[in-house]
Amino acid sequence: MLNILATEWLKLRRNKLMLVCTLLASLLPILMLVQEIYDYRGAEPNYTVISWVFRFSLLFQVIVYPVLSGFIITFLLQKEYGDHTMINTLTAPVSRIKFLTAKIIVWTVWHVIITIIFLIVICSGVRILYGGEMLSDFFAEIASLVLKIGVFNLGTLTPIIWVAILQRKTFYPSLLCTIAAAGIGFSGLYWPELLGSSIPWSAVVLVSVPDMDVISPLAYISIGICTLLGLLLAMICFKRQEI
Repeated sequence: MLNILATEWLKLRRNKLMLVCTLLASLLPILMLVQEIYDYRGAEPNYTVISWVFRFSLLFQVIVYPVLSGFIITFLLQKEYGDHTMINTLTAPVSRIKFLTAKIIVWTVWHVIITIIFLIVICSGVRILYGGEMLSDFFAEIASLVLKIGVFNLGTLTPIIWVAILQRKTFYPSLLCTIAAAGIGFSGLYWPELLGSSIPWSAVVLVSVPDMDVISPLAYISIGICTLLGLLLAMICFKRQEI
C-alpha cells in the first residue's frame, strides 16, 4: 500500500490540476472575505456569527467544494483510463482494492486539507469582523459546523467514485452527478423535514447547522448508508471490471 501511495504522489507531482483546484478552494473564500471586510469597513455585520459562517459554508462547502471534489476524484480515475495506464497497472501484481483505496486516500486527504483551510479562513473572518472575544465564544460551534459539513460531504460523495469507474474514459457523467448532489444539498434546506432528512445530500446541512428542522437519527442513517453503499459499489465494480 505504501508503494502504491508513493506512486500516486509521484503522479501528482507531475500534474498541476490538484494544485489549481486547491488554490481555487483557498482563494475563493478569501476573496469573498475581503469583499465582506470592504463592505462593512469596520462595522459589525448584520448577521449573528453562526449565521455569517453558515452563509459562507452554504456557498463553498455545500456548492463549490463538492463540485471541485467530484472533479478531483473523476480526474484521478479517468486519467488512468484515458492514458491507458490502468491496463499496465492492473496487469501487474497489484491488488485492485489497494489501488482504488490509494486513490480514495489521496482524494480524502485533499478534501480534509481544503476543509481545514476553509476553517482557518472562516475563523480569520470572524476575528476580523466580530473580534477575538466572539471567536473564542463561538469557536467550538464554528469548528463543529465546518468539520461536520466537510466530513459528511465527503461521505455522501462516495457514489461518485462508482460512477467514475463505470464511465471509464468519459468525464461528464460523474461531474453531472456531483452538481446534482450539490443542488440537492442546497435545495434540501427548503424541503419538508422528513424528506430532507431522508436524502443524504440534503441531510448533510440539516444535521450540521444548529437549530435546523431535522430528524437526526434518520439523517445520520441516510448519510451512513450512502457512504458505505458508495464505497461498496465502487470496490465491487472495480474488482469485477474488465480492463
